[in-house]
Parts: sequence; C-alpha cells; structure tokens
Amino acid sequence: MRNGSLRRVLAAFFLFNAQEYAVWIAVIVYAFERGGATTAGAVLVAQLIPAAVVAPFTSVAGDRLPRDTALGLGYVVQMCACGLLALALWKAPPIAVYAAAVLASCSITFTRPVHYAILPELAETPQELTAANAATRPSVCTASSRSPLAIIGMPSATTNGAR
Repeated sequence: MRNGSLRRVLAAFFLFNAQEYAVWIAVIVYAFERGGATTAGAVLVAQLIPAAVVAPFTSVAGDRLPRDTALGLGYVVQMCACGLLALALWKAPPIAVYAAAVLASCSITFTRPVHYAILPELAETPQELTAANAATRPSVCTASSRSPLAIIGMPSATTNGAR
C-alpha cells in the first residue's frame, strides 16, 4: 500500500487491537487471581454493560468532529484510561482496578467506528479502500493472537504477593 496515511492508520489500528486484547486478558487474569471464575465473569460483565451503553454516544464522535481529530482524541482517551488501569493494577485495591477496567472498556468504544469512517477519506482510489478494509480484519485477528505473548508475565505481575 503506497498511501502513507492509510499505512499509519492501519498500524495504529493494529496496535489498538493488540492493546484492547491485552487489557482484557490482564483484567481477566487479575480478577481470576482475586476471586476465581465467578469474579472474573462478573468483572467482564461489569465492563461490557457500561461499554454497550456508552458506545452509541461515542460512535458519533467521528460525525461531530473532523475524523482525524476524533480518531486522535479516541486514542488519547484510550491511552489515559488504560494508563490509569495500569497504575491501578500495580498499586490500587481490587475495586479501583475494576472501576478503571470499566473506564478502559468504555474508552475503547471511541476508536473502532472512527477508524472505519476515516478509511474512505484517506483512500485515494477504490483499490486502496478495498485494500485498507481487507487489511483491517487480519490486523484484528493477528493482534488478538499476539496480545497474549505481550503479557506473558502478567499473572506474576498482578499478584502483589497476595492470594
């Protein structure tokens, strides 16, 4: 793909997907270590329900703002929320970790709709748009398979010496 803007957006989307899956895995492992499968399941539901409620409102950001601004804003919001989650995983009590996890899952809802909306603006030809759309799906699949490798040490890092 020769279009530099599309390459950058696709690279950012790949990293977004890897980070999204890494956060899910880190939170699941943390919750499981604290309370087993029941706690892990409850935390996942607690993340999904607010994200589902917030998603329709955040998805219109790409329509209200210039799409490049909306995409950048989405990544900044996500970075801040996930940074807060990382700090919580490191030093905070479990309830703060779970609250930060909910915030992180809600922040992720900004990015995906704007990514797909910006592709037609960046593509200069129908072939580029087709290639960008085709490249987006494999990046999701590849990111999901690579994320566990990125956090292989997470179980020992989240225990804080407590069981």
